[in-house]
Amino acid sequence: MSWRPIETAPRDGSRLLLWHPTLNLAISGCWHSEPERNDPSGYAPAWAWWVSDADLIIWDSGPEDVPSHWMPLEVPPNADT
Repeated sequence: MSWRPIETAPRDGSRLLLWHPTLNLAISGCWHSEPERNDPSGYAPAWAWWVSDADLIIWDSGPEDVPSHWMPLEVPPNADT
């Protein structure tokens, strides 16, 4: 697989591998646009990443602080096998 421009990433909530060029970091994230999961301060739709399933972080430091590329995540191994 190769990195793809962020403009081509799905915005349907699918988890992806996102590349943050400023931090030189790859992390699991998604396009976040679910109002019921937004913080009370009312985040607008934006790219988000996870610390854990219970802790969603929104990239909200401006247009320079967003992922530049993405890749699909592989299907995780089945814990039952």
